[in-house]
Amino acid sequence: MSLTNRVLNSAASATGKAAVGLARWATTDHINKGRPIQFIPSTSFIGALWNIFMELVMGIFCAVLTGAIAYVMIVYGIPLFFYLMFEY
Repeated sequence: MSLTNRVLNSAASATGKAAVGLARWATTDHINKGRPIQFIPSTSFIGALWNIFMELVMGIFCAVLTGAIAYVMIVYGIPLFFYLMFEY
């Protein structure tokens, strides 16, 4: 086996180990969010659909609320900041 083949095999092995390690790390629950889910009592199909629906509704509501807060801060906050900075 030539030096080039040994280097390539070594590099391929190291790359494969790094990829497996990265994938294992990426799919690990680092903040233990899955642990409380283990203790939730089982719900009916309709209850599960209701939970999914409420997650979607609250996600959309929170996104709209965040946008509204950002709008108010930009439209009213920046002019107020400049007014207070240069007026006094």
